Amino acid sequence: MAVIGDEVLQNWEVIGSGGFGQVFRARHKDWGFDVAVKMLHGNCSSSQALSEEANYMNKASSPFVLRVFGVYQGCPPVKARCERLGIVIEIMDRGSLQSLLQNFAGPPPWPLAFRLAHQLALGMNFLHQMTPPLLHQDLKPSNILLDNNLNAKLADFGLSSVSTSFLKCSTTPTGQVGGTWAFMPPEAFDLSYKPVRAYDIYSYGIVLWSILTGKEPYSAKLVDMYRPQMIQQLSMAMAITEDLGEMVHPEIYSLIEAKETSEEKMRVLYSATLRSGGVKVKAAFYNAVRHHEPNLLERLGC
Repeated sequence: MAVIGDEVLQNWEVIGSGGFGQVFRARHKDWGFDVAVKMLHGNCSSSQALSEEANYMNKASSPFVLRVFGVYQGCPPVKARCERLGIVIEIMDRGSLQSLLQNFAGPPPWPLAFRLAHQLALGMNFLHQMTPPLLHQDLKPSNILLDNNLNAKLADFGLSSVSTSFLKCSTTPTGQVGGTWAFMPPEAFDLSYKPVRAYDIYSYGIVLWSILTGKEPYSAKLVDMYRPQMIQQLSMAMAITEDLGEMVHPEIYSLIEAKETSEEKMRVLYSATLRSGGVKVKAAFYNAVRHHEPNLLERLGC
C-alpha cells in the first residue's frame, strides 16, 4: 500500500474528532484534489488497529465501500507535532447517514431511502462474498458516508473480522467482537460469541429501520442503561430541562435554576421527572443530551 507523507499534503483542516481520534481534510498537491486523513489517538495498539483497518479497506475494493488511497506517515500540523500514522481515504462531503437523518428530522423521501438501502445491501453483500468473507461488525448510520450525490459507502472497518463460519474452527478470529450495542444482535452480548454473517445482517436490519422511520433505535432504553454515567458527567442540566419544557416538574426546574448544577440535582431530576415519565420523557431526555452533550454519548459508545 502506498505511503503518503507531508511533502504532498497541504491545507490541513480538522473535519471530525471524538474519542477515537481525528479526521482531517488535506489537499494532495500531486493529485490535485482533497483527501481525508483519519488518525487515532496515538499509541502502539492504535497504530496496529489503523494498519489492520487500512488492509481490510484495501482488500474490499468496491463502489459501495470507502476507497483507501494509502497510509499516512508524518507530522500533521496540529498542536502536538509528532510522528503519526493514519489512513488516507476519499473525502465524503455530504457527511454520514446519521447527519442526513438528523437534517431531515424524519424519514428521507422514498426514492432516496430505497437507493440508500439498496447500496448498503450491495456493499455488505460484497464484503460477505469475499474469500474469506469479511464482516464489518459496526454497521450503523454514522459509519455510512455519503458523496455529493448522496450515494452511500461503507466506512470504519476498525472492528472488522473474518467470519468464523468460514474458518470452521474454534480459534478466535481476526479482529474483535464489538460494535454499538443498539445495532448488535442479542447473541453478540455473550462472551463466547464468535461473529458470523448474521451479525451484519441484523445490523443492516436496524439501519434499514432507521432509514425508513428517520429515528434512532432504543433511545429510551439507552437512558436507562447509561443513567449513572449521564448523571455523573452531564454539565448542561439547565439547558436540557429547558428542552424538556413542561415535562419537568416546576419545583425540580426551580431547584436546578436556583443553584449551580451538581450530581445530586441530576439524580433528583432523573428520579422526579424521568423515572415516572415513561418512554416519551426518556426519549426527549435522550434527544436533549444528544443536542447539548454529544461528546458524552460518543464516550458511552452510543
